[in-house]
Amino acid sequence: MTCCRIRARHGIRFPPFFINPCWLNSSLCGGGTGRLMTMRFEARELKTYAKPISAGELKEGVIYFFVNFVDEEMLIPTMDTVVYIGENLEPGDEDRVYFQDIDSFNRGVRYDGEGDGEPALFQTGSKHETGHVFMFEHALDVLLQCSLRRQKVMQQQIPEREKKPR
Repeated sequence: MTCCRIRARHGIRFPPFFINPCWLNSSLCGGGTGRLMTMRFEARELKTYAKPISAGELKEGVIYFFVNFVDEEMLIPTMDTVVYIGENLEPGDEDRVYFQDIDSFNRGVRYDGEGDGEPALFQTGSKHETGHVFMFEHALDVLLQCSLRRQKVMQQQIPEREKKPR
């Protein structure tokens, strides 16, 4: 969404806690032995292109991921978890899609719930500009591609450091 409107309600509210994966499954953390267990992530073939979801495939109430980059080299990603809340929600809207931050959505805040006083972040943009909106697995592919680019840059920088006199 190159050009988007953002509507935020008052204040920022942080979740009361962040979930540590070890709390969810103690076997990840050595089954209570205090040792961290390792896990193997299956190798996967990555496409050379991103596979965002098209506006026509968006479904209300489903979680999506915005993946963007803050640099032209695409080495510094950002990822936001959002919920698709609908299309053309305001009078006069044409081809507009709307998303809400996951935290406020989980707290029960809704777009049409004026006056509820709860903070929320709503983002909208053209349904023709959803190149940064992904399902989880495809967002993961984009981040893995980024990881490979970062590794390549790091490998190129190591020989340059070795050439410099100390």
